[in-house]
Amino acid sequence: MGLNVRSLVIDRSLEFTTSMAMWAIALLAILIGAGRVGAGAVGALVIVRLLAVKLPLQRVSRAVTIEAVRGALVLGVSALVVYPLLPPMPIGPWRLVALRTARVAVVVVFGIALIWRRRSTPAR
Repeated sequence: MGLNVRSLVIDRSLEFTTSMAMWAIALLAILIGAGRVGAGAVGALVIVRLLAVKLPLQRVSRAVTIEAVRGALVLGVSALVVYPLLPPMPIGPWRLVALRTARVAVVVVFGIALIWRRRSTPAR
């Protein structure tokens, strides 16, 4: 923890990721001390992997716009919330319209539109 205090005082930068990783490692040490070696080892591997992909994740998070978040929420709502509301059996006079199957097509179209809009918007 002392390294983060030094970085905060000298560089005026808060190393949040490093602080959280240190707290997580302390909790993993408690887990291992309590005899949960497997859970501690898996947790350590997850932390190491997250720290390894920190820079690419930062680049992605800086590139995300409000429109992209809104589009992703619409896609998520259409994929997860609407599905249970649709009838499980085909409807119509000849039972030709299967709404749950059509939902898959709608989600695919939403996803393509979200990706297409993201690629076609100019960088700011």
